[in-house]
Amino acid sequence: MPAQQLTRGAGKRRLPKPLRQGDLDGLCGLYSTINAIRVLCPELDHATQVWLFSRLLHELPKMGARLEVVATDGVSRGQLAKLIRRGVADVAEEFDIRLRVTRVPKNLRRTAELKTFWTWLGKRLSPTSVAIVGLEGRISHWTVAVKVTGQQVRTYDSGGMSAIRRSNCTVGRAASRFSIPPVWVFIIARPAERR
Repeated sequence: MPAQQLTRGAGKRRLPKPLRQGDLDGLCGLYSTINAIRVLCPELDHATQVWLFSRLLHELPKMGARLEVVATDGVSRGQLAKLIRRGVADVAEEFDIRLRVTRVPKNLRRTAELKTFWTWLGKRLSPTSVAIVGLEGRISHWTVAVKVTGQQVRTYDSGGMSAIRRSNCTVGRAASRFSIPPVWVFIIARPAERR
């Protein structure tokens, strides 16, 4: 092709949308841990959040996680549990803020139907408690659930997702829906301080 045609066409081509943080990395587990703590501890400033991010990032190899694998594939449920425990311990140690982490009861993890699980989760979330929820199926992602209504889960999400509609969810396996396995749910609460 003549050089003149290449030059003329090159100025008119559309650039692809730029990649955003998160488009190529799998750090949603790390972000969901920090976002859950941010919701419950609004007094922690930006510098503290950066410090916590760094602490948790440095913790990953101690868990046997390779950073290049985590960066592209994310963290497992077990690794996320360790990140949450580390983040909660760091906040308690450095800022004397106590957070409590609980899981979905074993009997509900084994036998949950969406309706039962949805109701259970809705009763656990409040201004002083959130859930880190693992999604699979339509996407593989860790997010923070802050409120459950009859129709949706409101999220505080590192990828920009604001809600997940109940009609698009299941607790079982499904490729075209959001699967929320109860075993992939961590409740984090900030109990009222005793006086």
